[in-house]
Amino acid sequence: GRFGQLELPNDELPAIVEKRVLRPVDESARKQIDAAFAQIQATASGAWTTLTAGTYDAQSFRRLYPFSPSLVETLVALSSSLQRQRTAIKLLTEMLVEHIDDLELGTLVGVGDLFDLLASGDESATGIMRERFRAAIHLYKHELLPMIQATHGTTGRDRCQRMREEHPLRLGCASCPERACRNDNRVAKTLLLAALAPNSPALRDLTVGRLVELNHGHIRTPIRGQEKQAVANKLRKWASDLHQIQVGRQDDPGVSIELHGVDLKPIMEQAGAVNSSARRQHEIRRMLFEAMGVTVDVEAGVDDTIEWRGSRRPGHVRFGNVRTMPTAVLRCPDDHDWRLVVDFPFDDDGHGPDEDAACLEAFRDAHGGSWTLVWLPSFFSASVNTLLGELVVLNHILDENDATRQDYVKHLSPEQQNMAINSMRSLQSQKRTQVFEAMRKAYGVASAGRDDEHLDPSRRMDQNLHTLQPGLQVHPGLAPDLSHALQRYVPALLEERYPKHPRFPRVPTRKRIGDVLGWFDELMDREDHKIALDKQAAEEMRGYLGELGFVRVIENAALLREDDAIQAIEKKRLQKSVEHPTAGQVAAWFDEDGKFGLQPEAMAMVVRAYARAKARTLVAGGEPFEFVPGKAIPDSVVLEKPDLPSPSEWAAGLEMAGYLGITLPSRALHGDNLKRLQKELAARLTEVGTATLQLPGHLRAWHEVVGLPVDTPRVTTADSAEALVAELQGKPGVEQVRVLGTFQAQTSPGALGRSLGSAVATAKVLANKLTLGVFRQLRAMSGSAAASHVLDEATKCLRQDELNVVLAARLQPLAEQGQALLEDSTPASGPTSTPAPAPAKPGTEIALEASLAAQGTREVVAALEQVLGQARELAARGDDLTLDGRITITRPRSS
Repeated sequence: GRFGQLELPNDELPAIVEKRVLRPVDESARKQIDAAFAQIQATASGAWTTLTAGTYDAQSFRRLYPFSPSLVETLVALSSSLQRQRTAIKLLTEMLVEHIDDLELGTLVGVGDLFDLLASGDESATGIMRERFRAAIHLYKHELLPMIQATHGTTGRDRCQRMREEHPLRLGCASCPERACRNDNRVAKTLLLAALAPNSPALRDLTVGRLVELNHGHIRTPIRGQEKQAVANKLRKWASDLHQIQVGRQDDPGVSIELHGVDLKPIMEQAGAVNSSARRQHEIRRMLFEAMGVTVDVEAGVDDTIEWRGSRRPGHVRFGNVRTMPTAVLRCPDDHDWRLVVDFPFDDDGHGPDEDAACLEAFRDAHGGSWTLVWLPSFFSASVNTLLGELVVLNHILDENDATRQDYVKHLSPEQQNMAINSMRSLQSQKRTQVFEAMRKAYGVASAGRDDEHLDPSRRMDQNLHTLQPGLQVHPGLAPDLSHALQRYVPALLEERYPKHPRFPRVPTRKRIGDVLGWFDELMDREDHKIALDKQAAEEMRGYLGELGFVRVIENAALLREDDAIQAIEKKRLQKSVEHPTAGQVAAWFDEDGKFGLQPEAMAMVVRAYARAKARTLVAGGEPFEFVPGKAIPDSVVLEKPDLPSPSEWAAGLEMAGYLGITLPSRALHGDNLKRLQKELAARLTEVGTATLQLPGHLRAWHEVVGLPVDTPRVTTADSAEALVAELQGKPGVEQVRVLGTFQAQTSPGALGRSLGSAVATAKVLANKLTLGVFRQLRAMSGSAAASHVLDEATKCLRQDELNVVLAARLQPLAEQGQALLEDSTPASGPTSTPAPAPAKPGTEIALEASLAAQGTREVVAALEQVLGQARELAARGDDLTLDGRITITRPRSS
């Protein structure tokens, strides 16, 4: 009572433990311990930080050896909850004394070894921790320990010392020769300690890696460095059976255990009826489709597309029991490049995967083969089938709507209901992880030992991949995971089906095809068949036309290659004696044995490049075929070998075509350009041909009205244009080029081209009889200076070429001026109105129409005589004429 309580800080604990618990018996013993600790320090590697709890230095650690700072920190964290007489010093002393026969120099006491000592009595802890200790002991005794014993076969007194009455409880697994079972117990006990002391720095946010490190030196695997993975797999298996265990999915997954929970077995038993073979098949299919990246889960299978060698290859993925699968389902259809059939890793009792393999052999014998890849898995072990069934039950409960889900837990309190649902979700995740791991081994993407617990040893497949092509075996190598299987196994089948398919760098889009064929056209236009390219363009040419065998790319240039694809196709054409092959024949000659397997848009590149290289044009139905990059060329399209003009004729023809407004992207002489020119000429003649042929007649009529001779430049040019159009119409392309090249324009090519280009607008103005009538009346006004001026301007327009004066644009304003003059010349005594002529009767047309207006006796008579003269001309033709109208002549009123 005379002294107060002295609190010693935690950083003094190593010194205290060193003096009061771990004092060596002599100097020799100290040296041996120092050497053992130095060895641990040298081999601890990444575990050092975990063992030192992140705060202790090597000197402090040495003072605590064979205990680790992490173990001591765990004791400190729990000490406030233990009975008063159970201090950290006392517990360390008890462990040293009780376990002395189990402690080998050079090893560390695992943190998990604390559990048995702490749990040796129900009254180890005080307060709320007492219930947590009881829960931990109950979970270990009734769930974890039986599970571990069942795994290792240590379920009897002969192999488990804990089951012997004389074995002290506080010693637990100490000195037990069943090392594997003992290490699993260490892992489980460390988890329980982490649940009891969650705030301990050594146990907070526990991961599998740190769990292994806390028991450094005890957990070993045949291959060093695999300890973490082995423990993670073990914990996931435990978690699939025990919902209280939570394991993450990271590379170093987090791990924890819940001490309190709801018994889920009665809940799951309520939904046990859904555990059927069909439901298990559906679950496996759903998991595998999801892993392979197939987005649609349908029982009938799903179409899918694989990108392979820069091409998209359509195919189909089908799940089912091969043993009962119809022939039509096994066969790959003609419109698909591949089919993948996936069997289930289980079957009805009495059936195994060997029967599935026998069915495939029977198919090959009976039907001659198909481009189908069949994936036959090994069968699950009984324990995994049970696990899968439990997953089906959990999926059913948790996938139902809220009301149905609540029916399964309605017997529990609201708090327990939430706890049960959360626990089932956790258990669902862990079971799914375990089933997925079993799937990886069953389908052969993960290695499995001969005694692997996931697989049935009597129904294992040595070969998982089979093809329906006789004698063909696919060896794609082991896929790293199910998610890569579709991208690795199907391409392996395509490699066998289309071994000659070029390795395009990317899928050939419309733009890429257009670019490379454009460069190929430039290459063909050059006399040396070589073009310079920048780096990107060179790569594109090498990746497409280079791969197809049409060009050779060297550094930054592309050269025509005539010794590969072009030569092969031409050789076949000559052997077959085909003068004008079709696109279908060219494609068949290029890929005679079907080993290229080009998609239609890629084969179109071959046809188009061959046609261009051999100066052939694409023709469909007698008309030029318009090739569109990225689109297929129909098999019926013909590759014609057109007659070509001479280079000089071609150059002269293109020059004249330029005056007509026709230009080509390239001036090179070849069939495509000839067809292109022919097409452009046809369009031009359709547009202006009729007007050009009518224009000379219209001009002569106007010249008569205004009193011009017919040998003016405009008429001469119009006659020349008429002659050119007449010569071009109806002739083939070669003749058209020759006509253009040899045609002599009477005035100039430029004037001819301008006349032809404006022929439609000019002919329209000249054909207007009302406009012509205005100028007739103006000519009759011989005494009018204004009328004479308008006539003179019109005469100038009609005389000069279109190259100098745009007639349609100038003549119409002059006609409007003349009409205004005629209206102003109406007598001031008052305007007279001329009723509009009646429309022509059915079957007739208006042959002459005139608006008469004159002032003065001489002018009136002259106007009438002009109309009368035109009527006589019509009568001379023998026409049956009808006059419909009104003429009014006025005179001054007599006084």
